[in-house]
Parts: sequence; structure tokens; C-alpha cells
Amino acid sequence: MGTEAAMAGYVPQPYAFTAPCERPGSAEQVDTLQHCILPHELFASIATAPGVFEELFGTTSERVEFWTGMARTAREMTLGPQQSEHQRWLREHPCSWVPAGRRVPLGMHGDAGEMQGGEKVMAVSWGGLCRKGSTLDTRLLFCALKSSEMVKTGHATLFAAFKVLAWSFTSIAKGVHPGQDHLGVPFGDAHYPERAALAGKPLVPSPDGQLHGAWCELRGDWEFLRDALHTANYWQAKQVCPFCAAEGRGRGALDVRKHFQLHGPLAATLVGPLPRGQMAWETKQPVSPLCSMPGFSIWRCMFDLMHTLELGLLQRAIPSALQGLMGLAAPHQDPTESSAFGDGSKPARCKAATASYLHWAKAHVPAHSRAKAITKAWVDG
Repeated sequence: MGTEAAMAGYVPQPYAFTAPCERPGSAEQVDTLQHCILPHELFASIATAPGVFEELFGTTSERVEFWTGMARTAREMTLGPQQSEHQRWLREHPCSWVPAGRRVPLGMHGDAGEMQGGEKVMAVSWGGLCRKGSTLDTRLLFCALKSSEMVKTGHATLFAAFKVLAWSFTSIAKGVHPGQDHLGVPFGDAHYPERAALAGKPLVPSPDGQLHGAWCELRGDWEFLRDALHTANYWQAKQVCPFCAAEGRGRGALDVRKHFQLHGPLAATLVGPLPRGQMAWETKQPVSPLCSMPGFSIWRCMFDLMHTLELGLLQRAIPSALQGLMGLAAPHQDPTESSAFGDGSKPARCKAATASYLHWAKAHVPAHSRAKAITKAWVDG
């Protein structure tokens, strides 16, 4: 039985919050009611579904293994500033007092995608980090916002949702149900009485103590991270990286395209967690509500692997590698020179490369994801 089917009946009631939105077709802003599934309530509810909590958040031994691996990675890093910041993050995380077996590592993810009719929707999700699996089985939806209705100035719509998200993740870190809403209004007989009845109770009790969720990472593409964190450094700015002083273009001494050394000049400009890393952020308000989450650190905000590699670097790296394998890297090269795919013309070598690829793909790649052929145009970029 899949995780989705096993969770049927365990999803809590949606939580309503107000966010400023733009009316379609105009710049007029109105307060609109939005809905989300609170992470702390879903975290508690999943714990009552037999076997599902372990499937999503790992067993006690897997959680211990995760934190042991994090500590080992921090020790083995060779880059001085980065090593010390990761060690500091592990040591000073507000949940560091909780035994590793009861400290559940959690991450967040955000991205906008097109829906029916070309409408883009911003989806924000979260999940455990101890288990690998498909997105459908491991990511838990927090909320979805229509991109066309989001107020871009100050990221007001997104920040309204993040205020709820940060409040809920703070409750997970504390391990107990909150006694007030995300605006600080106490729950009571006239305000969410069912939540008032749960206030102060453990989210996930266990025989050796209640479980706590520890925020560990935020992932997304460059645009999402810029909007989510309100960074001053992004792809259209002179300095493109929120983690260092890399420059995207021009003749700057710290051009990201020219300095790849492990201990090069960029390494000396790496920034740390808030508030010491202010150079990466807008100095004016508003500050992203995500920065208030227990354990938040700029070091744990990461570019999504799919956007960085599959939609970014690999589009150029794979054809470049094929050029080298086929002996096509230099324009002046003899067209009949031997390559990894035999002698002869470019089309002949592409045909041989296609046959080799398809033989491998049949055993490793689903049919709908396979390339039909490796062509000269693809190899030449």
C-alpha cells in the first residue's frame, strides 16, 4: 500500500489564514482567505497511522544514523569557514539537546509549476530527510498559491504564508501543540476550541520521550530562494550568490565563472547564518518569516538539484562529454579520427552512440524518459 493510500483519513482539517492578493487583471490588493495543512498537526496525525510515520520520517536508528552522518560530514569538510559554520549549526541548533533518536530532521521545498490553462501555482511542501523515495510519497503539501494573484512587492503574499509555516515549524521543534494561532491570538472556546483542547500536549509521545522536529534545509530554484528569503544577491544583480561575493558578469575580481578553487578568493567571502550573514540580505524590511524558524541558517538553504543539474549544468556538460567521446571537441579535428564510438563521419558515430545508449537505457531508464536518438545537433550543442 502506498503512503498516500495509507494516510487516507489522517489529514487534519485545513487552517485558514489571510494573505494580501492582487485582483486578477488589476493591481488592486485585497485580503484573501487562503488555506493550508499545518505541518505540526499533520506530523502529529501521521504518528497515529500504523507504519506511516516510520515510512516518512524514519525509524529511531535511522534518525541516529542521519545525525551521526551530519556530524561526520561537518568534521570532514576541508573548507575552513564552511566547516566551522556547519559545526556551529549542529552544536547550537535549538533542538540539539534532544537525543538524536527523537530528533526528526525535516526539510522544506518550494517551486512554481504550470497547471491547466497555463496558470502557474506556487507549491510549498515539506517532509522528512531520513528516507529516500518519490516526490509523491515523501513530500507533504503545506499550501498552494496562484502566482498570478501573489503580491510581488515585498513578497507580501508569500510571506503571509511563511508566517504560518514558521509558527507551525516552531511548534514541531518544541514538540507540543501551540496554545495560540500564528498571529498570537490564544485559542479558546470562541477561537478554534478543538485546538485549544490540544494546547500544550505532546505532538508525538513516545516511550522514551516525545519527538521533536528539527528544521534542516530549504530547497528550491534560484527564483524561489530569492523570493522566499528576500535576498539582495540573485541572478540579475551584480553579486549573484547569497552565500558569497561571486559576481555574475563583468570584470569583477570575484567573477563566479573564473574562480573554482576550493580555497580561492570566493571561499574567503562566504557568509554565515543570521545575523552575521547580513551581507546576503536586503537591509530594509520585510525580513522573511522563515528566518525566525528554530535552527534556521543560510548554510542550510540549497539550490534544488533538478534545476541546478538537469535543467542547468547537465544541458551543457552532457553534450560536451559526448563531443569528447566522439572526438568532435575541436573544429579542426580530422572527421575520420577514431573515437569511443568508432571511425567515420559524425552521423555514423552518433548512430553508434545511440545504439550504445539505448542498450543501456532499456535496463535503467523508463521508456517515456528515453531520448530517441543522439544527433549531431545535440552533440554540437
